[in-house]
Amino acid sequence: DTTFEMTVTAKVSPLLVSSDASWLQVTDVKEGGNYVLHADANDYTAIRTATVSIKGPGALKTVSISQEGIPATGQSVSEIISDADDSQVETLESTVIAKTAVGVVISDGEKALYVYGKDALAAVVVGDNVKILGKKTTYNGVPEITDVTDVVVYSHGNSFENPVAKDITAEAGTYTASEAEYIKLSGTLTVSGNYLNMVLDGLEDKQGSIVSPVDELDAKSFDGKKISVTGWFNGLSGGGKYINIIATKIDEYSENPKGSATNPYSASEMAALILGGNIPEEDVYIKGVVSAVLYTAS
Repeated sequence: DTTFEMTVTAKVSPLLVSSDASWLQVTDVKEGGNYVLHADANDYTAIRTATVSIKGPGALKTVSISQEGIPATGQSVSEIISDADDSQVETLESTVIAKTAVGVVISDGEKALYVYGKDALAAVVVGDNVKILGKKTTYNGVPEITDVTDVVVYSHGNSFENPVAKDITAEAGTYTASEAEYIKLSGTLTVSGNYLNMVLDGLEDKQGSIVSPVDELDAKSFDGKKISVTGWFNGLSGGGKYINIIATKIDEYSENPKGSATNPYSASEMAALILGGNIPEEDVYIKGVVSAVLYTAS
């Protein structure tokens, strides 16, 4: 919300001075070539730039005027998702719930958001609680944070719970989402250099794509095999052809997987998994004999 002057020196006249942005107005001209401009207050964190054109009888000059936004303050993941693109953002303390070779997925317990930044996030691991400073953008149709300038790690080894994965295999031809969503997709993996694409049964114009998987997933070892990938949706690319997934789990495909209604765990099998810390992420079926009914009196 500032008024200022710009001096223009020219050998010819008259001059036509104009701005291409509604927030920057040319309000007056004084003797001697001083033009008076007014900039409205920038209520966003993103820097914005206007171009002022100075046009004479036979020439055109331009000058760019940039205006900084308000300083970024801590926001939840949910709030950052709704911010305008190019806003400078600072997260509140958030948990890293997934990792790629070039970024991480963070969560505030309600929503998830991908943060892209290979070097800045190289030392961050799943389970870290972090604060991140960067720029909010939209990539392949979903919000994310890029241009990371600062990362603060508060603690390690924090627990979190992923939502139940939505199996989108049957609807892959029409699937889309406007935010990161926890999904499962099955198809045959084809590895070509750094590209890990999944051929989907019955679909010629749609494929899955695993986004920069971490070494621990050993994704390339599944080349040529039919697999099921669980992870976070990371947008549609290639004109909508590729369903991008940030993988948290890769399994060889099974028509009748353990824990399904037709192949349930036994009570002892599930007890062994729990004791070993290998609790399945997804909902599973368990069969057994009811030996007691426990209740709490109200």
